[in-house]
Amino acid sequence: MQAPKILPWIARKAGISEQVALEAWRHALHEAAALAGKRSGATFHRAALDRFVSLAQAR
Repeated sequence: MQAPKILPWIARKAGISEQVALEAWRHALHEAAALAGKRSGATFHRAALDRFVSLAQAR
C-alpha cells in the first residue's frame, strides 16, 4: 500500500522528517493488519491512518 498523500503534511505538523514518518506509516500498516486480520477494507485503512497519526505525534 502506498503512503498517504498527506504523509508530508503530517510529518511537518508532528515535527519529524518524512523518512521517520514513512517508517511510522509502515509500522502502522503492520499493526492495522494485525488488528483487522487482513490488509484491505475500511477497517484496515481507518486503523492504519489512525495509528500512523498517533505514531507520528509520539515521535
